[in-house]
Amino acid sequence: MIRITDTAQEHFAKLLANQEEGTQIRVFVINPGTPTAECGVSYCPPDAVEATDTELKFEKLSAYIDELSKPYLDDAEIDFVTDQLGSQLTLKAPNAKMRKVDDNAPLMERVEYVLQSQINPQLAGHGGRVTLMEITDDSLAILQFGRRL
Repeated sequence: MIRITDTAQEHFAKLLANQEEGTQIRVFVINPGTPTAECGVSYCPPDAVEATDTELKFEKLSAYIDELSKPYLDDAEIDFVTDQLGSQLTLKAPNAKMRKVDDNAPLMERVEYVLQSQINPQLAGHGGRVTLMEITDDSLAILQFGRRL
């Protein structure tokens, strides 16, 4: 599900020490499964925990995830990195914009997933994108390359 590095756990533990007792963190995705999906982390006081939330217990804290965000946070990682320029909290969620596809899913879904989660984010940095047009009976993928809209 979600990996929170030791340094990120220590960072959160320091922040949580100044909050209401029992407060933990909530990890969420706004507009999950869309090109505008964004991930976030917030405080989660005890009275904000919903019955449908999933609790992930870590060594120094717990993280709560709402039911809608859960599949989009699969393989997510939260880290706290310090370098010569300062410190930064990073949240990488490769499935936030598109739900991870099962290995047994149809070939078209698996190819589309790779294009949207791995290829298009790289092409976007250069103003491009690729679209899956079809998969032939011979299992060849027909792709359309274009400019990002």
